[in-house]
Amino acid sequence: MIDKTKDQLAAIQGKTYDIGLLGDWQGRRYVNELAAYSLKTVLERMGYSVLVIDGQEEPELLNPFCGTFMVNSSQPWEYEAAKAFGKRFYLDFAEDAKKKIAYGVSFGKDKSSVPIGEIAGTTKLIHRFSSISAREEDAVEILKNEFGVEGPQVLDSVLLLERADYEKLAEKSRRKEKGYVLADLEKITPETEELFDAVAKKKGQKLVKITEERELTAADWVALVMDASCVITDSCQGAELALLFEKPVICLADKEQGRKELPSLADLFALNHRLFGKPARAAAKAELLEKMDVSRIRKVLEMERARSEKWLREALKAPGAELKNITCVTKKECCGCGACYNSCPVGAITMEYDDEGFLYPVIDDEKCIRCGKCVKACPSLHAKRDHFKVPDMYAAYGDNQVRSVSSSGGIFSLAAEYVLKNGGAVCGAAFDENHKLSHVVIYDEKDMGPLRASKYLQSNTVKTYQEIKKVLDQGKPALYSGCPCQIAGLRSYLGKDYDNLYTLDVLCHGGPSPVWFQKYLKEVHGGKKISYIGFRDKDYYGWSTEMTVKYENGDVYRKVRSEDLHYRSFLPCLSVRPHCQVCLYSAIPRQGDFTLGDFWGVQKYDPKLTDGYGTSILSVNSEKGRKLLDAIREKLVLLEPIDLQYILTHGQPFARPFKNNAMRYRFVRMIRDCSYARTIECCAANFFEYALYGMNGDSYGDILNYYALYKIMSRMNYSVLMVRRVKEDQKKITPLEHRLTAFANRYYPKVSAVDRIGKMDTLKGTCRGLLAGPNQVWDERRGPLFGFAEKEQKKVFFEKEIGNPLSPLFLLGQKEYDELVKYADISLPENYTAVYLEKGSARAAEILARAGKNTVVLDDDMMVENWIAAIKYAGCVVTDRADAAAMAALYQVPLKVYRPEAALEGCLKRLGITGAVIDSEEGLADGKAFASWEAARGEIKGYREQTAERLKRKLKYHRRPKDIARGVKRRTVGFAKNHLPDSAKQVIKRMLGRG
Repeated sequence: MIDKTKDQLAAIQGKTYDIGLLGDWQGRRYVNELAAYSLKTVLERMGYSVLVIDGQEEPELLNPFCGTFMVNSSQPWEYEAAKAFGKRFYLDFAEDAKKKIAYGVSFGKDKSSVPIGEIAGTTKLIHRFSSISAREEDAVEILKNEFGVEGPQVLDSVLLLERADYEKLAEKSRRKEKGYVLADLEKITPETEELFDAVAKKKGQKLVKITEERELTAADWVALVMDASCVITDSCQGAELALLFEKPVICLADKEQGRKELPSLADLFALNHRLFGKPARAAAKAELLEKMDVSRIRKVLEMERARSEKWLREALKAPGAELKNITCVTKKECCGCGACYNSCPVGAITMEYDDEGFLYPVIDDEKCIRCGKCVKACPSLHAKRDHFKVPDMYAAYGDNQVRSVSSSGGIFSLAAEYVLKNGGAVCGAAFDENHKLSHVVIYDEKDMGPLRASKYLQSNTVKTYQEIKKVLDQGKPALYSGCPCQIAGLRSYLGKDYDNLYTLDVLCHGGPSPVWFQKYLKEVHGGKKISYIGFRDKDYYGWSTEMTVKYENGDVYRKVRSEDLHYRSFLPCLSVRPHCQVCLYSAIPRQGDFTLGDFWGVQKYDPKLTDGYGTSILSVNSEKGRKLLDAIREKLVLLEPIDLQYILTHGQPFARPFKNNAMRYRFVRMIRDCSYARTIECCAANFFEYALYGMNGDSYGDILNYYALYKIMSRMNYSVLMVRRVKEDQKKITPLEHRLTAFANRYYPKVSAVDRIGKMDTLKGTCRGLLAGPNQVWDERRGPLFGFAEKEQKKVFFEKEIGNPLSPLFLLGQKEYDELVKYADISLPENYTAVYLEKGSARAAEILARAGKNTVVLDDDMMVENWIAAIKYAGCVVTDRADAAAMAALYQVPLKVYRPEAALEGCLKRLGITGAVIDSEEGLADGKAFASWEAARGEIKGYREQTAERLKRKLKYHRRPKDIARGVKRRTVGFAKNHLPDSAKQVIKRMLGRG
């Protein structure tokens, strides 16, 4: 490998390379050499020229010589390890026009550890990549949840080469010794020394420690593993080489460090029994180094290698990332401000609610002219931070008249009155007649009422940025009030500062979903016409944060925040927008000329600053803010300077967002189907009503069977914990296991970590009942299924008590599966035949092609949503698999079933579609297909209704006294926390012995 960029430049003058492969950073040199060697070899065999680049030098100088830049799995995107190199391993040096690919990247742990202040910049760089894949399952989740990128799990590049490739490389080593125990550990401790002694004594062989090898090369390392009798390692690549050479291996993974490479590898190859957190436990299992069952390892390696190489080929052929419109901004970055929507000159952008109920820009590609104005207007890309770094801080309020119609000190009202009296316009959030919240622009003081008071929802700014711009361009003053992100959006949209614009941002706890709020209104206040919604009604609760809803018939709903469902989801940040967890605008300098918020705790700071009716924190952040303060100063009853440091350290979101709630992921998926009350209850108690056991990836049908059961149970208002079938009962080795993981993470609130028989008893304390899904057979030698369960846990067996000959896939209809098809990402030709056969798909496609038919061949490495879409839109489906036949029946697609097995033939008879069966190759292309679905429709409808009713009866349970007591306790504790004074809390703690 070439060490210096300048040497590289001298060596490559006059040459160009297809791919620049970034390699070599901190760590053991031979590990990185082997990672680069393996991927370089694979790429060259695919026909690409490759330049290996030293990441420690100046790779930006190599832009003219490389068409594509790539990083691979030896360069983890782990912040602490790589921060010394800046953003080099995110290819920040690569020009925009260059294609960027990340193969099998790793974050090392189950979180990225990127600081909040670095997330925006890192996210932008990640989104410059045209293709990204991850080495560990945890990295797949990090990419999706933290950076908004979908990327599959692939093999480490070391495993892409065959054993013979490494045997050839080993020939370059001068090491000739054979038959020893290899200790491939980064660090030797007294505990590992004891393990070495135990193994060496048992094996009667010499011990070779890699840590003592000072001048080790990649060839030497490979030779050491190849000629060892067994391997003890804490290295992911060391374990991979051991697997390639089929050497018995013991892996040591320090769980306290939270490293994920070895656990992920062990999980993939079912080697968890060879993975140990402590050397002493490994010593007790030294017999594992005598032999190793390699049959499964060979199967998994063959399948994963083919899948990973397929991804790499497609990534290299894919176009580069497009940065010319707002799609380059991730969901985590997007605050929903609407600046892009307001800026589009051709109306190519609409703001639409996603499945969590938040507004995001959607691009009409046919209208988009790639002008880049939406990108220029986006505050996440171009936020202005030009206000005071040390703002002027005050405690302030107006007179009682203005405070009586305000949530706090009435400062917004006073500022708005000043602007309106000077012929200007004011913009703020107001409810419409359907109780939906949008920003509106007013020009008269009599219209101010709806804009006053706090509203704990994210509002839609609609086209108010455009309207305010018109006012400003006319030379009139304007005041725009909103969350910091909305002010940032306005300023970025305008592109320049206006002397006649005043902005006011609020101290924001986060923006709850408007769609979920409508669900709350329907479930909690359903059937009653609402005349008023007050989040901060001073008439009854005083200066506080409680819920008041008034109905047209005169009734009033009042709940303290610990009892109201909206507050119980909002205050813990369960229902807020993803961006709110990393808010770019809860920072100093603030976005508005003014920042306003409630001065909670003012009594402790200085009792003289409150009369109990509302005191505001007023932050003056700019010269215009000072001018506005001077204009309203004489109307302020209180205006006293306060300490900025006190505000920063006493719970206010002034310079940081509120912390993400770990239960949010569960909440947003549960609330799609369960009631608001049930969702809150289960998230608050970290509890599920049922564990649905047996989820597996043997087929698309198995994946969708469990999805159908989950949806049906959720609609019955049960919270459901999905549990995989244990590893010991895994039947098939297919890429669908990865597809199941991705599918489950998209749609289920939580998937249990239970994956072994020995862990099953952990389900005791997590759920009230247990349901064994279809096709679950338990080896009687292990004891009965759910034998671990407590007596009071309800146990239901789908196959025995509910199931019948048809598949649970039929429990859902076209409408439900269409919800999945919305997320499909597949290009399909017109009038095609979908071919999905256990064996012979290529042969069938060839026969159909000769007959002039377009074909789409389905395989077991498709997104589940793509598989459904390929069947739904087909002109005909040719299959011998039950799941494809069932999906075709649901969508009433013309069907040919080629030489079905007995079980499938029985199902076809039950559905009355035996005419779909063909027994010869001639029948594949004869133009005849079964398309008479009347009998099947009736049978499916009857099955759906009967099975759902049986399931409903079996799942029903009665609430036990201790469940009721738990609920009472939770509500009592919540009330005490929120409403008792601190002195009373201390008395109670002393009484309980906790003081």
